[in-house]
Amino acid sequence: MRAPSVRRKLVVACGAIALITGAVGGGALWAVSTVDRAYQTLARDAVPGMTRLHEAERDMQRVVAAERTLVFMRNDSPAALEQKAVHARGLADAAAHWRAYTKLPATEAERQRWRAFENARWRWEASTYEVLRLLMLDAADARKDAIELSLGEGAARFEAARTELVALGRLRQASAATQADAEAARIRHLRGLFAAGVVSAFALALALGTLLARAIAHPLRDAVARLKDLADGEGDLTRRLAVTGRDEVGELARWFNAFMQRLHALLIEVRHAADLVSAASQHLSTTGAELAASAQQQASGLDETATALGQITETFKQTADNARRADQAASGALTLAAKGGDVVREAVGAVADIDGASKQIADIIGTIDEIAFQTNLLALNAAVEAARAGEQGRGFAVVAAEVRHLAQRSATAAKEIKGLIQDSVLKVEVGSGLVDRSGRTLVEIVTSVMHVTDIVGAIATASGAESRGIDQLNRAVSHMDRVTRTNAAQTEELSATAQALAGEARRLQALVARFTLDEPGAACLLPPAALARRPADRVEAAA
Repeated sequence: MRAPSVRRKLVVACGAIALITGAVGGGALWAVSTVDRAYQTLARDAVPGMTRLHEAERDMQRVVAAERTLVFMRNDSPAALEQKAVHARGLADAAAHWRAYTKLPATEAERQRWRAFENARWRWEASTYEVLRLLMLDAADARKDAIELSLGEGAARFEAARTELVALGRLRQASAATQADAEAARIRHLRGLFAAGVVSAFALALALGTLLARAIAHPLRDAVARLKDLADGEGDLTRRLAVTGRDEVGELARWFNAFMQRLHALLIEVRHAADLVSAASQHLSTTGAELAASAQQQASGLDETATALGQITETFKQTADNARRADQAASGALTLAAKGGDVVREAVGAVADIDGASKQIADIIGTIDEIAFQTNLLALNAAVEAARAGEQGRGFAVVAAEVRHLAQRSATAAKEIKGLIQDSVLKVEVGSGLVDRSGRTLVEIVTSVMHVTDIVGAIATASGAESRGIDQLNRAVSHMDRVTRTNAAQTEELSATAQALAGEARRLQALVARFTLDEPGAACLLPPAALARRPADRVEAAA
């Protein structure tokens, strides 16, 4: 059967203490509520009832005082009127206080005396009303009867009513005293119960605390002592805790022993690993020194290569700059040739326009020549007609002769101009042919310059690409140089790290040696050939 767990033990112990505490607390709450009910009864019933009875008695005495004062006053005097008002208010207040009293809870004995007081009060009120009636007659005999009634039978009736009222007050006071005594006895009884409950809870808590401390604290003290030895960095890992139970504390001891066993095995493995790391770090330090030397040699070779590539790069940059300038010059020549071709084309157009204008002028001159020929014929006809007219046509003949002369001169000038125009047209045609040939020649020049420009541009582009390629190669070599130098520095750091690792391995061996293990430690070193094989391969690959 499984033993109860620590949790169950704690729950049971705390539950028992909680039950006793709850019982004590519940009883205390019940007692407080009982006392509160008693206090409420006194405050709500007994005290207000006694107060109402006392006020009713006081009002009755005020009525009697007003009545006896009226006996010795005139009815029409202001003082008498004031006393009559006091008399009426006293009767009304006494009745109101009595009604307020009868509305409160009361015992059966009090209720049995209510009727007696009410009968006595009614007889007394009848007598006091009779005294006032007699005083209202305002006669000597009536006043004398009023005085006798007030001081005689009226006084006796008032005393009987007041006696009943005092008896009711005593009953109310006796009921309150009885209830107070009962509550006091109950409180004394509850006080004893509470004291017993508190003592029982204290004793139970002390007993349960002792049992739990014995079941939990002692095993935990042993575990703390073992953990303190381990925390101090020394200790015997072969010692184990005693398992005394099957609860959580026993499970703690059992798993602590398992942990110690695992820690023992782990430290044995750590000791072997420290031996291996120490041997490997020593060989790693030697290999790192060799790699550092190889990296330094490689860095020197790369430095010389970078210098040569820098010179080649400068040469290619100069070539690229020359090709770029040639490309710019060819582009300028191409631009000028293109402008010359445009000018020649414009000249060809202008010559063509001149040729067309010359032909139009020749046509106009032909027209002028025909007009001169027709004018000459008309002048000749006019001269013939003038000769026929004789003396009357002489003047007309002179004019006809002048017109004919002008027509001949115009025909001669037109022939000369036509000759000149025809000669100009021939020259313009020759010039137009020359200009056309110049235009075709310039087009061929522009085509050749464009071809040269393309070739020079291709050369410039290729030179630029080669310059960039050489520049990239130079940067790559420089980067390789930096990487090689970095590798050399890192290799030196690796050698230093390997030396530091060897020191830490020795320190780890010293720390493990501080613990007591059941297996003797032995330095376990790997074969040197196995440790050196891969680093040697890396050195050869780097070389």
